[in-house]
Amino acid sequence: MRSSLILALCTVLILASGACKKDKKEPSPDDCFSGSTIIRQITDAAATVYVTATTHGIYLVEKGAIDTRLIPCNLPKEFLQNNLAVMVSGEVRSGVAVAGGPCCSQNFVITKIRRL
Repeated sequence: MRSSLILALCTVLILASGACKKDKKEPSPDDCFSGSTIIRQITDAAATVYVTATTHGIYLVEKGAIDTRLIPCNLPKEFLQNNLAVMVSGEVRSGVAVAGGPCCSQNFVITKIRRL
């Protein structure tokens, strides 16, 4: 009886430890928009990071761009600052247009970013 109680307790502890929430890591460029094609490359372009309460809460706008928003999937946390000037490189990826979705946005995979 005692050994079956210990066995049951050990089983519960093992199952509970496996169900614990694991730390989230930042997505790597390989995890971003997998399967989509590269539309264009951006190399060392000046851009501004915007953090808003809109459909795309975080986006980048290249210097000189009028209305195109780059939606990054792997922006490091230290760059989550509204109106932050950065120098960025990466890949603009194809996306699926959704009826009623926001205009003028493109998926973006960052390969290099630094503050200006």
